[in-house]
Amino acid sequence: MDNRSIVMYCNACGKENPDDAEFCNHCGADLAKVGTFKIKPVGMDKKWTPALKIIIGIVVIIIVAGIAAVIIGMPTSSSQSKSVITPVPTPIVTTQPVPTSTKLPPQRDGNVTIQTNKNSIFIGNPISFSGTCITGDTIQLISNLNQNMSGTLLSSGICSLETWNYQWSTDYTLQPGSYTITVMDITKNSYDRTTVKAEKGSVTMTVSGDRLFHVGDIITVSGTDTAGKTIEVTINSVKGNFVWYHGTSSVNSDNNWIHSLHVLSITTPGSYNVTAKDITSHEIETTDIILS
Repeated sequence: MDNRSIVMYCNACGKENPDDAEFCNHCGADLAKVGTFKIKPVGMDKKWTPALKIIIGIVVIIIVAGIAAVIIGMPTSSSQSKSVITPVPTPIVTTQPVPTSTKLPPQRDGNVTIQTNKNSIFIGNPISFSGTCITGDTIQLISNLNQNMSGTLLSSGICSLETWNYQWSTDYTLQPGSYTITVMDITKNSYDRTTVKAEKGSVTMTVSGDRLFHVGDIITVSGTDTAGKTIEVTINSVKGNFVWYHGTSSVNSDNNWIHSLHVLSITTPGSYNVTAKDITSHEIETTDIILS
């Protein structure tokens, strides 16, 4: 019989894994969620089984008996007519490669660790990860959105001085959600992981005073912007949507911004819309002012 075990492959990357693996040894995917396919090696064991040995023994005895009968002149037709020779099966030879693996499933055994400086971020902002590792081992950092079957390789390299660190500079194409960040020691086949929530940023705005202004007044607009780094401020007429003012301000490291302007170009009394828009994410906030 064929004693070789059934070989399992990851649906995400197509790589070989042991049949009791929980996570893919190659891409880190959760095999319970990704799914797998299995291949059983084709072929027969070339070792002689007890039944085969018995059959061959019977054949040898019959042949020897026939030769002895001829030598001593004894009739052998009856004995030969009653003999049944069972053909020996020819082993099936296959050229199909049989993948093998000696790796064990990844272990969370402390050979590699991960930590982060924050548990949530606004999309577009960076986040730092660090941890410990065994010097000389190969480590990989993988992100996985909402336990999706496919992960994204963020970084790969050799551990140096028993520590590692990485800054993930997220961009505005990142989807909101909960991200599982897994660090894997490929050499020792171990891992550790943490979870980070990515949120969509927003813009807030307040206008100084009671929102009633006169020509020549200074209007101060301020707020917060967690969606980007630059705020665009515009003043439009309510009727006709004509832009009377346009300017930009940078967002500070604490996500606050402030913008001041003179009401000189607006000469027509009435109501006006003030809009603050992040120029990267296009998140906006609006309010009204009255010019008398």
